[in-house]
Amino acid sequence: MTDVRWELDGLRQEKSVTRGRHFALRSGVLILPIIVTEAQWVLRILTGVVIHRTGRYIEIIWIGTIFMTLGFGLLINLNTQSTLREIVPFEIVAGIGSGLLFESSLIALQTLVSQEDTATATATFRFICNIGLVLSIIIGGVVFQNGMSLSAPQLRASGLPRNITDQFSGGAAAANIMIISTLQNSAQKLVIKKAFT
Repeated sequence: MTDVRWELDGLRQEKSVTRGRHFALRSGVLILPIIVTEAQWVLRILTGVVIHRTGRYIEIIWIGTIFMTLGFGLLINLNTQSTLREIVPFEIVAGIGSGLLFESSLIALQTLVSQEDTATATATFRFICNIGLVLSIIIGGVVFQNGMSLSAPQLRASGLPRNITDQFSGGAAAANIMIISTLQNSAQKLVIKKAFT
């Protein structure tokens, strides 16, 4: 639930395509706001201190869920023309939500089980999170590949040669992001970028 690596991978890939040159470096820098706010030790420590002092964790889980849902929901508004002023705040909101949920959900679980079962509950919790992560990557990849296959007629209609449209169809699409920079026609580049988003 709180592990957003699969969302970050999709976001990184989308930014590689839509943000132009220096694909890998720029896309990595563009997802820093979400990574930094999610991994902020201050936020995690503060969450732990609040739970320790008040004994309440449900409210933090609700607030984290709201922030994470709102932040990732706002990412739907991004397109090929989005500016950093739009991207960064959305990512920070999502990162805060994810950061709040990271420790609080595990603490909530550990308070509900006996001392003897804490290790088993923690291991099971992490196992389920990892299974969810694996399934989400697989399902996300299949949805992406199918979406790119459905975009093939639009790519051909834009005047792209068949050999290039085949490289952006199905499973080959993610591996061929760098081909976009070799295209000379800006209208064709835009059609491909829209297909990726």
